[in-house]
Amino acid sequence: MPSRQDLHTLIAADPTAQAATEAALDGLDATGTPGPADLMSLITPAPAGERLTADQVARLCLALHDQDNLVTAWHHTRGRRQHHELWLDVTRRAPEQHAGAPAALAAWSAWCRGQDALAQAALDRARAVTPDDGFTRIVGHLVDAHLPPHRLRWPLTPHLDAPSSGSHS
Repeated sequence: MPSRQDLHTLIAADPTAQAATEAALDGLDATGTPGPADLMSLITPAPAGERLTADQVARLCLALHDQDNLVTAWHHTRGRRQHHELWLDVTRRAPEQHAGAPAALAAWSAWCRGQDALAQAALDRARAVTPDDGFTRIVGHLVDAHLPPHRLRWPLTPHLDAPSSGSHS
């Protein structure tokens, strides 16, 4: 079993890669948040051994600031190795102000794979960056409860805050 320090190293910031992503963010056209099609092209598992470029990581960081994009990424992330590696990599390469969502997705992916200790390490990183984020809190509740992934009905309803059919507005 890897030590707690080894697990935190898997999601620790890589300052050189963060600088490259920051430079790519500075160079992006400020035309708005990348849309769902762009997001899907970025999170679709790449062939084995292929990493996102700094520009792609930058676009993904921007996309994840949009709640709809974050939910889409969440719904497409399971315990598959490619997504697991993607979110760990993006968490390391994202500039600190953008690392919360990728770290929460890394925690979610690790939890789905039954890697509770790694999920906790990634969740620690997400909480350090975005302690009040709703998605981080949801993932945190699952990880902290030690609920096995097979107990969660999936897919989750995308409109969790929608009133039930029996309620009156």
